[in-house]
Amino acid sequence: MRKTNKKQLRRRGIALYALTAVCFVLLQARLFSLQIKDGETYRALSEQGLSLSKPIPAPRGMITDRNGTPLVTNRKGYFVVLKKTEEKHWHNSVCSLFALLKAHPVVQNYQDDIPISFQTPFRFTDDQEAAFKAKNNIDAQASPEAVIRALAKKYHLEQEGDLETLRLLAGVRFGMEQTGFSYAVPYVLLADVDALAVTAVKEHAALFPEISIEERWVRYFCYPKTASHILGSVGKISEAEYDHLAKNGYTKQDVIGKQGAEKAFEEN
Repeated sequence: MRKTNKKQLRRRGIALYALTAVCFVLLQARLFSLQIKDGETYRALSEQGLSLSKPIPAPRGMITDRNGTPLVTNRKGYFVVLKKTEEKHWHNSVCSLFALLKAHPVVQNYQDDIPISFQTPFRFTDDQEAAFKAKNNIDAQASPEAVIRALAKKYHLEQEGDLETLRLLAGVRFGMEQTGFSYAVPYVLLADVDALAVTAVKEHAALFPEISIEERWVRYFCYPKTASHILGSVGKISEAEYDHLAKNGYTKQDVIGKQGAEKAFEEN
């Protein structure tokens, strides 16, 4: 009986040692795969999770006369931007921001990429109505109100307020979609605002946690009444221009030369 017990214990011991050896070999093989065979791949994945690439807009080059006197240069401007966060309440922040600045010219003159007025009675504001409807699969005969409701439904905004509120939010959401909004690419709500608007936004920052102020370069024409037809102008890149220039590294939020020397230098 004792010999039988000893044999069973010996067999169990051998089986345990064998199992331990197999586990050790498997762990070593896995460790070899992680650190040696696929080490570079996993290192790259780890670094991606720890870093975030963010494009930083560079200033445009200066335009000078033959003596080197600046004619067109750059200055720092303040931009109100919407940043992507884990929170899903961006629409509340946008409404709070525009309510706060409703008497400010930057909001009174606000425009987006939807060709519909912001207040009732709604109307189409330019000749892009047909193209906008076709691109967004909206009935060609749809009224401005129907277009707003269609966009609100597309972006799941139906419950966010009245039609004027939906018009504002739909425009912001449409712009976010068009400009590649992401954690690395915030969406510009208001561009080149003055110190009063900056102060108001910063003082009431708790009302809109997804919104902040960024400094960006703004084109500055030193002599705006001199040779403006030659120096030209700059503006936000259009969809057609983006389709043509995307291969050169342009983004949907870039400002490019539209006329005159600004456009000529852009093409060169």
